[in-house]
Order: sequence, then C-alpha cells, then structure tokens
Amino acid sequence: MKRFWTAIAAKSRMFKDPDSIHDASLGAVAPCPSGNDDCVCLDANGRNSQGGMTGLQTLSIRINGSSAEAFSEMADTSKCGKMVPFPALNGRSR
Repeated sequence: MKRFWTAIAAKSRMFKDPDSIHDASLGAVAPCPSGNDDCVCLDANGRNSQGGMTGLQTLSIRINGSSAEAFSEMADTSKCGKMVPFPALNGRSR
C-alpha cells in the first residue's frame, strides 16, 4: 500500500493538471519489464496541455523507493490485472 501513496505524492510532477484527475483506478504492483523497479497500471482521465479532457487512459507508473514517475501509455493492458478504484488519486471536484 505504501507504493500507492508514493504515486499520490508524485502526481503533481506526473500530470499537467493533477486537480483535474478523475476516475482513477490502479492495478496490482508488479516488477517492471526492466526488472529494476516496481510498476503499477493507472487508469485515469484528466486535462491535457490545451485544457481538454484526455479520456480514460491507462498509464504505467514506475515506483522506485519514495519516487514515482509515469513513463508510458500501456499498449498491452492485459498485464495490469484487475483494476480497482483509487479515489485518493482523484483531484479536487470542479
């Protein structure tokens, strides 16, 4: 569970408008393909640089100790496992 809170702490660095995030869900923590860190899938919708909503996207989040970074959009979502709602990552209501 600590790894999930690491992702929350890093959301302001990972997203253009972290307060616009909604419908956040996370998959199970698993080793990254590189084998060096842990990764988790994140489903979320938020605003892009132009202010429009991106639509629900599945991202891969790399977690290394107390830091986290979004590093790619997932092409193969079958590796994410069961996604569960994670409202703690959602931004403030607007």
